[in-house]
Amino acid sequence: KMDSVMAKLASRQDIIWVSSTTGRFDVLAVARFASTDELSDFLQKQLPAMEGIRDSETFICLSVKKGRYIRV
Repeated sequence: KMDSVMAKLASRQDIIWVSSTTGRFDVLAVARFASTDELSDFLQKQLPAMEGIRDSETFICLSVKKGRYIRV
């Protein structure tokens, strides 16, 4: 179901990057939300409703020392 999950994530406007990976996680996604309320709604309601999602872990970037700003 990994391809299906990746396709569902990639179709969302708030998801700006999706990749299959090796190691601890099968899929990594980078998302941008306008507020923590939007992030919370996504994590508590929308993500669990996607078939094929078994678990998730969230990382919030607090300070970026190097990297490009990715526009949507």
